[in-house]
Amino acid sequence: MNVNSSLKFLLATFFVVAIGIAACAGNKQTLEQEESESFADLRAEVTDVVTDPDRRQLALDAVDELEVTMQRLDKSLEERVDKFRHLYANYDTTQAEMEKATDDVLVLMKSNFDAAHVQFRQLSPHLTVDEWDAINKSTSEALDASIAALQDR
Repeated sequence: MNVNSSLKFLLATFFVVAIGIAACAGNKQTLEQEESESFADLRAEVTDVVTDPDRRQLALDAVDELEVTMQRLDKSLEERVDKFRHLYANYDTTQAEMEKATDDVLVLMKSNFDAAHVQFRQLSPHLTVDEWDAINKSTSEALDASIAALQDR
């Protein structure tokens, strides 16, 4: 097994352990609820900070698009994780199948995070510099919750 294969196998093992740990955290608010609440907070912050009604609505529309993108990423990743769990539990799964599953998850995450970043940046044309700074200071929770939801699957 070469270094690249070993790294992928280690990543796969870590991924499965992280999934198990997340499943044990049953007494907390679900990650979906936490993410939804964080986006509601982001909308409230945009509403409070952006005084111009037209720009406010454009910014809120951009937040809505970002949330939909993150929800789509959550669903896609959940499907891949289910496949990954199945492969990991199957005695006959080959190393190549595990590597492919790991690669698929990484590609999916990268492409969707890139899309989410582009959408987040689409807020900026609708905000002044001061509004952008104020919103960025108080809304990293929305993105943090989305990232946490993905990492904890």
